[in-house]
Amino acid sequence: MFYEQKIKLNNMINKIKDKNTLIEIFKVVSIDIYNNGEPKYTYNNNGIYFDLNILSNTTLYAIENIVNNTIYSVESESIKYTLYSQDENDYNVTKLSNKEKNLIATQKDKL
Repeated sequence: MFYEQKIKLNNMINKIKDKNTLIEIFKVVSIDIYNNGEPKYTYNNNGIYFDLNILSNTTLYAIENIVNNTIYSVESESIKYTLYSQDENDYNVTKLSNKEKNLIATQKDKL
């Protein structure tokens, strides 16, 4: 796999938030990241880190398939939205700041 493809794959992996998908990727790469019984990765509270350059092309393409399937399934989910207005037909909705809300409340109290 070319260097540019590895960069693209790395960026796609970084966008994944699903923990199960990341565990699946780690299981695929675990064969290549162990060298003579010694792991070639580091980990901390933020995650597990390994070098894509030590992985075989077969492993890289397997990761790419996992990532592509994950991205496809996320894009196919329906989009949920929240209305900030009481009137559902009001499409020109803006969210008010706390200062604006307080100003409106004080004006209503004066009336």
